[in-house]
Amino acid sequence: MSLPTFLERYGTEAQCRDALRQMRWPGGFRCPHCGHAGYCQLRGHPVLQCNRCKRQVSLTAGTLFARTHLPLRIG
Repeated sequence: MSLPTFLERYGTEAQCRDALRQMRWPGGFRCPHCGHAGYCQLRGHPVLQCNRCKRQVSLTAGTLFARTHLPLRIG
């Protein structure tokens, strides 16, 4: 992949998060605990919260980006 193509796809933090979300949940979000598809994005926190069991899931949990405090563009 060329650098311009790479930057077009992953040049912003939002694009990186969208790509990671698509790779992690290609069919849409499913809670790893109860399997429910409904969720909400917590304001001010980078986690998804299941609407059924209220468990919170980080987009980066279980990936090589887990536990890093660096932006995805840099990590």
